[in-house]
Amino acid sequence: MDDAVELDSAYMAYWGASVRYYRDLEERLKTYTKYSIQKRRRFYPFNRASTVHLAYFDHRDSNDNRTLPFMNGAVDLESINVLDRLNTVESDSLTDILYNSQHREYLSSISKMACYYPRNAILFSDKENKVFDYIEICFDCHQFKKSRDKVRFDPNGFPNHSFRLLEQFFEDQGLPTTGPYD
Repeated sequence: MDDAVELDSAYMAYWGASVRYYRDLEERLKTYTKYSIQKRRRFYPFNRASTVHLAYFDHRDSNDNRTLPFMNGAVDLESINVLDRLNTVESDSLTDILYNSQHREYLSSISKMACYYPRNAILFSDKENKVFDYIEICFDCHQFKKSRDKVRFDPNGFPNHSFRLLEQFFEDQGLPTTGPYD
């Protein structure tokens, strides 16, 4: 009888710790910071961009890898298949998806595959319409590539539901998000 009580006590202690852990986790997820529009507009690179574009491209580099088209070390806007300039409201919606739809701690809710055939990007341009930073996106395998670490965006903490919101945003703007695999 004493062994059964000891086993029940150990089980209840484990179960109680698990319940507390998930209750704490749920509470943290409910209380993550939601950034205001004004705060999101101050995040780099949105704070420096004169123009934010969404892009769809079907380009391969000299090694036959899919990538943004470049010419003389700069993104070649002329070689992009579809380019959509965002207005202020659309840009604010994009920052809401990038910064407010994700949890502030890493959860294992991200599914990644190994294809990395990027076809989309978010481009940040200056007053002369020169792209100074970008986020390259593969909607097939849920992976991103930032032009620099300075770009404020954490692709490792971007869960599937946020990825679906971003893909829907691109589609709502009239950009394809998938294409041929050849």
